[in-house]
Amino acid sequence: MACDGSPVRLPRLMEASDTEAWRLLDRTEYGHAVVTLHGFPAVRPAGHLLDHDSLVVRTALPPDLLTTAGDRPSPLAYHVHEIDPTSGNGWEVTVLGLAEPIADPRAEARYRVSLPGWTHGHYDTVLRLHPHTVTGFRLGHPLSLVPDACPVGVR
Repeated sequence: MACDGSPVRLPRLMEASDTEAWRLLDRTEYGHAVVTLHGFPAVRPAGHLLDHDSLVVRTALPPDLLTTAGDRPSPLAYHVHEIDPTSGNGWEVTVLGLAEPIADPRAEARYRVSLPGWTHGHYDTVLRLHPHTVTGFRLGHPLSLVPDACPVGVR
């Protein structure tokens, strides 16, 4: 109950299956790439498309952030969501995996034509994200009551 005695309901978070998460991801064009920059998380807007078992992303990141010592791919998170601001209903999907710049100039040029994106200075990177995990959640209609959270003496 709310402090005025009325019931309080919050939207419910429901886990989506892997198949549903991929389907939700495939129906969008934009998301956010998350990498570590100077020891802290950096979030950049990005465009994406699914390409077989990977995700191709165009974003404003320095390409050298996408390789670690020994030229191994870097960890990257990619996040998309659609949430109705009025109802709070919607969904979200996060893909975690290793990312590397697209090395083939012809493939990179082809992706630049089909992918939306933003540049920042000279940074306009097309990368391939090899998914390790994909998680998704639906944000549903208010279903559950919230326990009484009124401060003592407030009613």
